[in-house]
Amino acid sequence: EFEELRGVAETQVRQMTGRDLNIAGAIDLQISLSPAISLEDVSFANAPWGSRPAMATVKRLELEVSLLPLLLGEVRIRRLVLVEPDILLETDRDGRGNWVFGDAPAGDGEGTDSPGALPSFSEIAVRDARAVFRDGKTGRTVRLHLSDLQARAENRASPIDISVAGAANDTAFKIEGTLGSPDALAADKAFPLKLAGEIAGVRMAVEGQIEAPLTQQSLDLSVSVKGASLVDLSDLVNAPLPKTGPFSIAAQVRREGREITMTGLAVKVGGSDLSGT
Repeated sequence: EFEELRGVAETQVRQMTGRDLNIAGAIDLQISLSPAISLEDVSFANAPWGSRPAMATVKRLELEVSLLPLLLGEVRIRRLVLVEPDILLETDRDGRGNWVFGDAPAGDGEGTDSPGALPSFSEIAVRDARAVFRDGKTGRTVRLHLSDLQARAENRASPIDISVAGAANDTAFKIEGTLGSPDALAADKAFPLKLAGEIAGVRMAVEGQIEAPLTQQSLDLSVSVKGASLVDLSDLVNAPLPKTGPFSIAAQVRREGREITMTGLAVKVGGSDLSGT
């Protein structure tokens, strides 16, 4: 039994975030050069104004870290496994997110404060995850189900290989590709990405760079979409589209602060070039 460890973890999270962490299930700790811990039935409290008591729950969490860096105060995650996480991200009517802790004011997306240092990692696996984003201003809700997510990096400076399969608002998707390194993500530095996948039978590809992935200050992405008919995009854009022949759409998408621009738009439908229309 690790009742003392349970209490320490719950107390530290409370001190850091002002929110309650509850570890209701078993705790297992293995001491070695790569200490490992597993927790069951974990929940983390939502903001006081939130629409449900828990911001996140996890059926099982497995964590393995490197010992020597840990002794020096640095967290290097060798392996993180989340089984059946259920996460709610929501904003209130003023745009404040439930992921903002303490008395920090609601952000407008243009802040310059950098996030706290994140731990680097070698492998992350997520199984049967469910996430919901609810916009308190508009009432819009996006539901995401990840049946499987795998992310691996050979070392802290290596690209992250990622594969994701699941559904967004009941629309199935599968995405594979590479992202920037764990070090770049932890430091919130320039973060390249190259992803390709299929959503509801529509093939998509994204390649480019996010200048700061955690704060999203700017991005520059080449985006392409191809499919058998525009009608296949109806669910994605939440609007009825006509049946057509094969289509392709390509553009360069840039974001600076709150401004988003699209250049080089090329649209072809059923053999006709509609780029200038």
